[in-house]
Amino acid sequence: MGDEIEFFAVDGEPRTVLHRLFAGPLDEVFRAWTDATILQAWYGPFDFEVRECEMDFREGGQFRIVMAHENGLVFVTTGNFDDIVARERFTMVTYLDEHPDEFIEIFRPREANIEHVPLIWNLEAGFEDRGDATLVTLTTTYPLMADRDQFVSMHGERGWAEGFVKLDRLLGA
Repeated sequence: MGDEIEFFAVDGEPRTVLHRLFAGPLDEVFRAWTDATILQAWYGPFDFEVRECEMDFREGGQFRIVMAHENGLVFVTTGNFDDIVARERFTMVTYLDEHPDEFIEIFRPREANIEHVPLIWNLEAGFEDRGDATLVTLTTTYPLMADRDQFVSMHGERGWAEGFVKLDRLLGA
């Protein structure tokens, strides 16, 4: 399968799309995204450790992920699940307001006078059966075009790509 991702910003919209093909059956890949124990084993870039991962995977259910960077910074992401279609897709609202001040300042710089805009990203994860492989499409919608542009400029997709390498290992690829 390889570890290549297709990542792009949607023209004129505060949205990014990422496609990645995984060598694993749909049920196994979907479970890797929706089971807290499995997610904790692969989620995040190489230089992060997921210290806590709790999720109630049902519509309206909550999740909480605590990641620590090797430099000691701790990133807490919370949110809830919406619109779950088993083996096909789910959406989640992610709250990033418990991230370190250094991160928040990147997206809500004081001089921009936008601190009143919540740092909430909406993600939709889609899963498509390709026989012995599964295509995952991750669409992120940001509250501001500036958030999308900042994520793209800082090559935020690399964090996903590194996590996906760990997921490949779990899938035996």
